[in-house]
Amino acid sequence: MIIKMTDVETHINPRNVDIGDIGSRFYTEDENTAFIRIRINYNGSPVDLTKTDMKPKLDLFMEDGSVFIDETIDILIPESGLIQYDIPSNVIKHIGKVNCKLFMDSPEHSVHVANFSFTIVDSGVEEAVAKEINLNLVKDTVKQIMSEDLTVLLNDGFKDKLTSDLEKYLSTHNEEFKGPKGDEGPQGEQGPQGLQGEVGPQGEQGIAGEKGDVGPKGDKGDKGDKGEQGPAGISPTLPDFTNWQKTKLTDTKGNIILLNDFDFNTIDKSNLTTGFYYVTKGIGLPTGVTNYGYITYKRLNDTVQRIEYSPFNSPDIYVKNKSDTWSDWKKATLDTTILNSYATQQYVDNAIKQYVDNKLSSGSTNSTTTPTTSTSFQIQKNLLTNVTTNDLAVNSSLLSYKYEALQRTDSGKYGFKGTFVNNNSNDISMVISVDQIDTSEKTVTLKPGTNNVELTWTVDGASPSIYFSNTLRVKIDNYNGITVKSSTLQFGKLV
Repeated sequence: MIIKMTDVETHINPRNVDIGDIGSRFYTEDENTAFIRIRINYNGSPVDLTKTDMKPKLDLFMEDGSVFIDETIDILIPESGLIQYDIPSNVIKHIGKVNCKLFMDSPEHSVHVANFSFTIVDSGVEEAVAKEINLNLVKDTVKQIMSEDLTVLLNDGFKDKLTSDLEKYLSTHNEEFKGPKGDEGPQGEQGPQGLQGEVGPQGEQGIAGEKGDVGPKGDKGDKGDKGEQGPAGISPTLPDFTNWQKTKLTDTKGNIILLNDFDFNTIDKSNLTTGFYYVTKGIGLPTGVTNYGYITYKRLNDTVQRIEYSPFNSPDIYVKNKSDTWSDWKKATLDTTILNSYATQQYVDNAIKQYVDNKLSSGSTNSTTTPTTSTSFQIQKNLLTNVTTNDLAVNSSLLSYKYEALQRTDSGKYGFKGTFVNNNSNDISMVISVDQIDTSEKTVTLKPGTNNVELTWTVDGASPSIYFSNTLRVKIDNYNGITVKSSTLQFGKLV
């Protein structure tokens, strides 16, 4: 004898009980040889059937509409939750897909364990069998199904399927439930008039009628009122000016263009165009200057070109020209003699003007400020820039400026020069110091009115090759009413 056995693993799971097709195919001739062995698990372990009063219950729903409720199940190994269903002869005769529902039942509780299915194939030697639902039902099928509370026993969607099967059965067997046609009854009395119904929805718009004839011209109407101002018209769209400039001097935000690792020895091989640039890690720059700073490049043609370079935080300018070939870098120097002469003449002119103004206003020749000059105090290199007139009056009493790095080997005297206006009626004390140059502080008394301040420090170059950044600090005890007269404070090496 050949036994056909299929094993099924089930898991009691509150979220999903559907196993689907177990892949078994039995044949209608497999009488007493077809078995399904089922193991019931919970939380990853077999259910010990000896420790519960719940018993396994199996319901079958055949493809031909037959239903088998509470089929006989053998408990093989209760401690391991192993049970077995021997497919009986009355079930194996029904061809098609078999949907199975496995429950654990007790008098008080019921747990839906799993849904699975298998297939019964026609062997071709048996006669067709009738549809069954537990009992051998005939014409009273409907009455019996409705009288029994099968929908409660089967649950899980069977109610809907049962309703569908009954409706289908009634539609195809209506003659079996139809009685003989009775005699036509007398016409009943007219009933009372019903209540007026609610207004129905508006109907669809009808088809437009034909255009009528033009009517006679009417009389001229009265002049109407002035209408409201209409909306603003559409603003004209200006052309796109983005690319009108063949060569852009700056980037799209108006900032200068950044060059990194640019070699000024090979300008002709680059795509550099006329404009303003800032170079970092530049190659081929003037000897002894920083390799980062500002570049102005001017190009007439391949033959005539010019580059101007100014190191960062320095007023120096270096120039390189091309006339067929490129020249070497040359420093653009100023004639300090002319500048100093101009400054002296300007100072004299201001003194004369002040004298005349005082004379005209008070008739006195006495000046509130005694101008003094120091021809020896000439700053060779100004290290302070971008000083505004309201720095002291607005920001704080401590004015600090960080200037470019100096070599300690650069010995000599460094000086500070500035013009301040004390608008107070009393003297104001001001302390000026320079970090890492001199430990001593310079104290200056600002008298009411205009004050010219000149101070010097000595730099000792005892430690070669050491670089440091110096900070000039100007501290005023009471900065209220103190302003910088000129837009530039000077600090640098003295001539």
